[in-house]
Amino acid sequence: MEYIVNYPKIEHSDELVNLNRKFLIDNLSPEQREKGFIRIEYSIDDFKTFVKNREIVVAFNFDEIVAYYLIGRKSETTEIDYQREMTNKIVEKYRYSEEKIGYGCQVCIDQDFRHFGLFKKMLQALTKSVKRKYDYLLCSISDFNPASLKAHQKNGWEYIDKTETTNFYIYNIKKNKDL
Repeated sequence: MEYIVNYPKIEHSDELVNLNRKFLIDNLSPEQREKGFIRIEYSIDDFKTFVKNREIVVAFNFDEIVAYYLIGRKSETTEIDYQREMTNKIVEKYRYSEEKIGYGCQVCIDQDFRHFGLFKKMLQALTKSVKRKYDYLLCSISDFNPASLKAHQKNGWEYIDKTETTNFYIYNIKKNKDL
């Protein structure tokens, strides 16, 4: 497969919204969900913010965006409130600096481009871009998403906490700089 990992432009926001919606859990059949899904819907304004702040990287197959990896912290959506709450819990428990945790992380890879190393390449590009802003990245993964759990564990994310059906993983940017 041919792909290039790079930063998107504001003009790519519509395409990013479409990719986001394509893999939202509510838009997938039970069979499709088994291969991985996302739960947080980001708006076009969110994607524009992520692009402006260089908190998103994408994979292009020729001119088409086939994957993205983002930090959703700057989104105003209430859908990431539970991650804000977990961030506060982590700050209290581990004495991490709140502003040094990039939460709301989401990776979305189109079906035909999975298993080609995009997860790792995009994570490396994203952490390179934000390493002066954040020391840690935080994501949440549903118990019902084993594909995502496996991909995160394989790429240096470490389990940190759990709620009833959601696992929280943290990525130490400095520790994993050579991954």
